[in-house]
Amino acid sequence: MAVGIIWSFYLLFFLLVTQKIKIAHRNIYLILGGLTYPLYLLHNVAGKTLIQFFSPIAPEQVNIFIVTVLMFFMAYLIHLGIEQQLATPMKRTLLRLLNMKAN
Repeated sequence: MAVGIIWSFYLLFFLLVTQKIKIAHRNIYLILGGLTYPLYLLHNVAGKTLIQFFSPIAPEQVNIFIVTVLMFFMAYLIHLGIEQQLATPMKRTLLRLLNMKAN
């Protein structure tokens, strides 16, 4: 099953890159793309901890669903509260530093 899911993503990305399919609303995809790094940082330790916490309380499928939703929510909060707040000042500083070196 996992192999099928992975291949379906490969197919989706191939179709997007070759413009066989086009995406109408891109804002959601930008947000989802912004969640990838915080989700990467959170999922292993925090996800396992939450799964162990909810194991005696909920069935496995419900547990996985709850933890997945919580991981995405926490990644979204990190994306909004930290990454987006720091991105603009960091970008300005880096561009200023690069311009100083170019002169």
